[in-house]
Formats: sequence, structure tokens, C-alpha cells
Amino acid sequence: MADDPPAILGRYLQPGGDRQVTVTLLNFPLQVFAVARQHHDELLREFALLALQPPREASARTLPAELLDLIDTLGRRYGGVGDRADTARDAALARGELSMDLSYQVPASVGPAMSELHQLMEAADAFCQDEQLLTLAATPVERRFRQWFTEQFISQAADAEPVPWDGPLAADEPALR
Repeated sequence: MADDPPAILGRYLQPGGDRQVTVTLLNFPLQVFAVARQHHDELLREFALLALQPPREASARTLPAELLDLIDTLGRRYGGVGDRADTARDAALARGELSMDLSYQVPASVGPAMSELHQLMEAADAFCQDEQLLTLAATPVERRFRQWFTEQFISQAADAEPVPWDGPLAADEPALR
């Protein structure tokens, strides 16, 4: 049974009547997702705050133009941290399960939207790594999860078969810290 798109995608999809596709996330790593979601939310919250109080003219000159563009795009367009409606996933996470298979019905246009989101998050993460933001950079596992997650939506929207997650499952694994 396919659910509605995960809430995290809702603000990235364009409304419209395009055809629906099923995206299946095999061996979805629940604890890795929880850590990655927390990082994603922290980063978007920082961009939302920066968008509310844009840098002053003098300090704006010291910020790279790409960061100013990201503040505008991620802070204004994607700034709200939306509700998470995936109750089965969240219940499994609360029970301490490590993984599960998930399926979603999404518009076929999810591919380009996910590609754009991934590029924006990678650019934002580069600023985190350079310590130009307060949010810490994503860990290698968080970045790998984000890549796998977006690739699944992009490739399956183009009718490819699902590829299961083959990385770590437990949040306490050293690579996640």
C-alpha cells in the first residue's frame, strides 16, 4: 500500500496533474533517517532565521553570493519545517526498529524537484563545512543517506527499479556521530 508523499517532500513538489509513480524505499534506515532529518531541520531553521533578518549591506559583502542565494531559496521558499505525516515510519522508529520498506505515491515531477533539493542541500552543507553557518556539516553517513534517498525518487520516477539501502542502520554507529 502506498502512502502520500513524505511530508518532507511536500514543500518541494510542484502541484499539478502529472501522472503518479510509486517510489519504494527498501531497507529504509529509520535511525539514520532520524539523525538526517534532525540535521535537515536544523539547517532549514537556520536559513529561515537568516531569511527573516537578511545580512546588512556591510556584512553581506563578506558573505559569498551563493550563500546569500541559499539564504533566500532555502530560508524563504523551503523555510518552514513541515509536519511529518508518515505515522507507520514514525511508529517503527519509536519502537526502536532499525529499518523497514516504505512506498509512496508521488507525482512523476518529483525527479527534478529532488535533484534541485539535493543540489541545494549539498551547497548548504559546503557552507557548514567551511563554518560559515552555525549548523554542523552533515556526517558522511548523513550525506550518503541523502544521496540514496534522492536517487531513489529521481530514478524511480524515471521507471527504474528500487535499490535497497546498504549502509549502516543503527544511529549509534561511529560513522553517524
